[in-house]
Amino acid sequence: MAKAKFTALLLLAAFFLLPVFSFAAEIGEEEIVDENVPKIYIEEEDEYTFFQRGKVKNMLAVSVGYDNNAHLDSERTGDAFGQVFFKTNFISPITRDKRVQGILGYEFMNLMYAGESGLDVIRNSLTAGVENKINKEWELRGGYRMDAYSYINSGSDKFFENSLYWNVRQNLPKKMYHQLGYEVAFKNYPSRHTRLTATIDTDKKRNDWRNGMNYEVGKYFEKDLIRLSYDYFNNNSNEHFLNYYDYDSYKITASVTHLFNDKVFGLVSFSRQYRGYRSRTITLDTGVKEHDRTYLFATALYYNFNKQLTFGLSYTYRENVSNEPIENYSGSLIAISSYYRF
Repeated sequence: MAKAKFTALLLLAAFFLLPVFSFAAEIGEEEIVDENVPKIYIEEEDEYTFFQRGKVKNMLAVSVGYDNNAHLDSERTGDAFGQVFFKTNFISPITRDKRVQGILGYEFMNLMYAGESGLDVIRNSLTAGVENKINKEWELRGGYRMDAYSYINSGSDKFFENSLYWNVRQNLPKKMYHQLGYEVAFKNYPSRHTRLTATIDTDKKRNDWRNGMNYEVGKYFEKDLIRLSYDYFNNNSNEHFLNYYDYDSYKITASVTHLFNDKVFGLVSFSRQYRGYRSRTITLDTGVKEHDRTYLFATALYYNFNKQLTFGLSYTYRENVSNEPIENYSGSLIAISSYYRF
């Protein structure tokens, strides 16, 4: 009797529910999803963390050359040098459309002279920044950088520099662009004290503040890139002795990069820098403030062996013209370099 009642209930349930199941099988997704409700699709990479999504780009450069005025003074002491430079960047998208990316970077530089060991220096640099490609026209960058300079055989000259920077770039018609940047930096010397006179130190450590801006405009041609830039910064130091390191710097640079073919390209640049010291006077007349003009001419030729390896040959000429006689100098250096990207 019980089995008969159970069978009857199953048949009754099937009678009422079977039409419902049949109807559900016939309708499609478009009939059960409200089109006014946005659909969310989760891609596999959306589940990755910031570090999992990122990519690493590295470059190692090695240079050897000769500098015929290593100390940049009128004595013109020449010396051979070698330099190692390593740079690595980790770049990862922050937003889903990948227009905003985070950048973490590290740089290492080691410059060694064959004889003038007092000039040997090591630099370590850390960078954390953000790049925002707002649209095809505008791009914004900003971040923080910390540099540590260590003069291997002159410990009192080492210093740390902390910088905040931003840069905005606009792509213009006819393959032109221009960009504007600003930077504020604080430099402190842990082993150097300020001076009351040329020979009397205080108990305060030396530090400098620098504020600067940069403007650049450029144009791309079929095989050339022409750039013109203007740089300004002012340096303010707590050094008491004649405010020795307080000055304003103005620099104009013009450069041309030319592609000879798929393998060979060259660079030519010229710059003029003016430095006006706000309180520093010349030795022959303490009533006259020092001002310097530095001219820099550089040219280089590069050969792309493949996508990873590039070789370069460069020549640079420098000349400083000053109303302070001991600051007049000229010199040049030549270097052979290799660049490996991986």
